[in-house]
Amino acid sequence: MPQLQAGMLVLFLAFGSGLIGFLDDFIKVVKHRNLGLTEAQKMILQIALTFGFMFGLHSLGLLTTQVQFPIFGLVDMGLLYYPIAFFGIIFLVNAVNLTDGLDGLCTGVTFVSMIGYLLAGSLLGFVHVSLIAAATAGACAGFLVWNFYPAKVFMGDTGSMFFGGIVTALAFVMQRPELVLFFGIVYIWDAMTVVIQRTYFKATPRQAHLPHDADPPRL
Repeated sequence: MPQLQAGMLVLFLAFGSGLIGFLDDFIKVVKHRNLGLTEAQKMILQIALTFGFMFGLHSLGLLTTQVQFPIFGLVDMGLLYYPIAFFGIIFLVNAVNLTDGLDGLCTGVTFVSMIGYLLAGSLLGFVHVSLIAAATAGACAGFLVWNFYPAKVFMGDTGSMFFGGIVTALAFVMQRPELVLFFGIVYIWDAMTVVIQRTYFKATPRQAHLPHDADPPRL
């Protein structure tokens, strides 16, 4: 029963994140608003969803402040753990979403990540983690086969944020959040490159981004 409840909690974050992505896609496609949900709207929804997920972890006794670091061993982070975990969950879900910038990229990375979770869940005795990881890996494989060139369907934010919820939640229900650093390193790296690019473009004058032979914009 505890593993069943933990599995349902994983699906809660996954489907909740997917629903936020669906709302974003719906507004873009049906309402013809290119921006979809505003950043503020999306953040409010994700904060509420993450709060519900962490409350679920607490209710099941899965919310621990101890983290296993490769070099330092088991470290109790105390109260500092909660804000780091809270905003870390939001960051990771969005990191997977950002990886969906090229056909098949997010799906291929998620397939490899799920194989890692499948092995970790099997070795550590988390049957629910292994089952969810295996099912997700199978879905990714099917999507990749179906989307051989030319692509027939696009997952959009609905699919990528759903994957983000699964990738993030599996590590937390195992009480091993540090595993995300291994199984989600590509997502994290991709998100950091986006942050660096946006910071650079905001911090430098517009003129610096123009080609050398381009005329400056006219007012």
